[in-house]
Amino acid sequence: MSVIQAFRLAVFGLCFMSTAQAAPLPPPLPAAVSNHPVARIRIDQGDQWLSMTGLGAGKTWRDLRAGGFWWQTGMASWQPLPPLPEGEGRLAAQLVSANQRFWFFGGYTVA
Repeated sequence: MSVIQAFRLAVFGLCFMSTAQAAPLPPPLPAAVSNHPVARIRIDQGDQWLSMTGLGAGKTWRDLRAGGFWWQTGMASWQPLPPLPEGEGRLAAQLVSANQRFWFFGGYTVA
């Protein structure tokens, strides 16, 4: 494991340690996805989580995901989201939550 991978794993663990005490974590995603941004917002009805774009299980340019998944506290499973307007998957995009909204931006496509 590289130093960068260890750092990412440590930061990921710290983020989930702080949220696991306050609210239930969502179930596993319905599909294998890597390099995808994930964000959470807290609303009166519970937590909402969003996972967008990323790379599917095949890990080639053909496996870029243009859609995502959404989950809210109390739901049994993640719900699929429609693809981005341009219909192309993205890598290294950002997903942030602010003012009880999700903001998706950035990333790049593979030609």
